[in-house]
Amino acid sequence: RALQSQINPHFIYNALDTIVCMAKIENHPRIEQSAYSLATFFRIGLSGGERLITLEKELKHAESYMQIQQIRYPDRFDMEINIPENLLQCKILKITVQPLLENCILHGFKRISYKGKITVTAEASEDMQFITLTVADNGMGFVKNPLSSKKDDRTYSGYGIYNVQQRLKLEYGDSCGISYKLNETGGTTATVKIKYCK
Repeated sequence: RALQSQINPHFIYNALDTIVCMAKIENHPRIEQSAYSLATFFRIGLSGGERLITLEKELKHAESYMQIQQIRYPDRFDMEINIPENLLQCKILKITVQPLLENCILHGFKRISYKGKITVTAEASEDMQFITLTVADNGMGFVKNPLSSKKDDRTYSGYGIYNVQQRLKLEYGDSCGISYKLNETGGTTATVKIKYCK
């Protein structure tokens, strides 16, 4: 919140909208897409100071991040989202998914020679008390579990995953948060458990 208060979002949005218009007029589709995705990323990430946003908005935030990364690293990885429509309006702590995607790209896909893939899924518990969100990749798998990193240890996941874990536990309690596992077929799955909130 302190960081957000120092940013003038209208200046950022107006500047990026100007770049989008200029790129469109001068026929630079990649610049247009990059600026548009970055504007979406900031609009949802800042969200007027809101703490919780809909899962639909959170996924749009994640997609805008991935669009920028796919322009930066063309043909290196894809993302697939499979979320039941009835969960899209549920509320989630914002900026939960993007750090998980960043971890996949920076660490899971760092040394692979094949095309990476990230799959994002979600399901509700039978009693509709919790939602389980998973972010799975087909990368090299972790050597060191991201959750084992201390706050001052930047060697693996830096502050991103640590901060998400702490924010989730503060918001939803100790029964919720992130867990990691290695996939049998290779790669890593991050599971995020949150309370169902509509």
